[in-house]
Amino acid sequence: MKLLYLDDNIDTVLEKYLVNFCDERSISYSHWDFENEKTSFIDLIMSDQIRNSNILIIDSFLFESRNGGENRFMGEELYLILKKIYPFIEVIVISNKSVDTELGDIIIKRKYLRGRKHTDELGIKHYDENLKIHLDCAIESIEAWLHIKDKISKSSTFDTVLVDKLNSSFNGNTDYDNLQKSDIDELIKVLKGVL
Repeated sequence: MKLLYLDDNIDTVLEKYLVNFCDERSISYSHWDFENEKTSFIDLIMSDQIRNSNILIIDSFLFESRNGGENRFMGEELYLILKKIYPFIEVIVISNKSVDTELGDIIIKRKYLRGRKHTDELGIKHYDENLKIHLDCAIESIEAWLHIKDKISKSSTFDTVLVDKLNSSFNGNTDYDNLQKSDIDELIKVLKGVL
């Protein structure tokens, strides 16, 4: 399992928490600090770093170091696009602002704000109290998807083309959109019988 922290200005307290969290669970951790002015929205979406990850932690205010304009977008917007393109990647958006109740379904947690009275230890405690449960749920979801994918792959009930397309989608191949309505209907019918 792989976790990627994506930000243009890495939060060292969050990174410290994520490294420890991943080490305790034997999860591969990496971060992508894309300060490079040439990194575009499309570069992010189509990157191997994202495609090869199972869990993404994304800062809400991406491209913070840039001067506004068309290139600035929010982590919430990237969340929605990534969930469409890579449905089996779990995405968590970290935000400095209060959680918008309308966005409650896309899991946004308050980012620890550092100040004179705050220490790294308080930040770690904050993330442990507010982020850990969402990370654990993401891991459980991925493990459940892997289990179902393995059952489908081993079953002789499913058409091999459909199984290949599902496996490709799970592995970050965006060709899953080529599934026809009839393929999806067949998948739903078979899943109802299996589950």
